[in-house]
Amino acid sequence: MNKENAENTRTIRENMFAVFGILMFLIYLAIGVSLLAVPTLLNDYPTSIKVALGVLFIIYALFRLMRIIRSLRN
Repeated sequence: MNKENAENTRTIRENMFAVFGILMFLIYLAIGVSLLAVPTLLNDYPTSIKVALGVLFIIYALFRLMRIIRSLRN
């Protein structure tokens, strides 16, 4: 394997991690929004717990998005 192929492989790996990171961001965001918007989700739990979990999922999704953006800039 020559040097150019090694650089391309590294770039493909970084792109795959970026795609995976974006996918996970969307999943966490969807879970958070679902907890806030769907009243029948987790009926056994009080509304305050569902709101707290929803907000935590959304905050974590935004944190992951910031990490993805920072890694793509480098």
